Amino acid sequence: MQSKQEKFAIIGENIHTTRIVLRDGKRHKTLQNGDEIILYLDKSGNQNNIPVPGWFKKTQPYEQGQVKHFMIAVLEAINGDKETQQECASFVQAEALRQIRAGADFLDLNVDEVS
Repeated sequence: MQSKQEKFAIIGENIHTTRIVLRDGKRHKTLQNGDEIILYLDKSGNQNNIPVPGWFKKTQPYEQGQVKHFMIAVLEAINGDKETQQECASFVQAEALRQIRAGADFLDLNVDEVS
C-alpha cells in the first residue's frame, strides 16, 4: 500500500483584536515624556512603534495592565490621523508577513471585538 502524502493548510491566527501585550512587558514602553508606545519589528526587521492612544488609556484592560495592540492598530488605521494610519497599517502588515514567512497559507484577521 502506497502512502498518500497530504498537504495541510496552515492558518495564521495571531492577528486578533483581543490579543494583549502587558504594560510592564517587553513590547510596551513608557517614554520619558509619559507617552506610551507598543514596540514591533517592521517588515524590514527594523524596530518601530505605534502609540498607545489616550482613548485606550480609559479602558478596563488598560487599568488591568493590558494593552490590546491589534485593537489599537485596527481602530487607529481606520480613524487616526494620516501618519498614525500609516504606522498602524505597517504594524498589521508586519505581523501578517511574519506569519506568512513562518509558513501560513491563510491568515485570519479577526476584528470581531471592534466591528
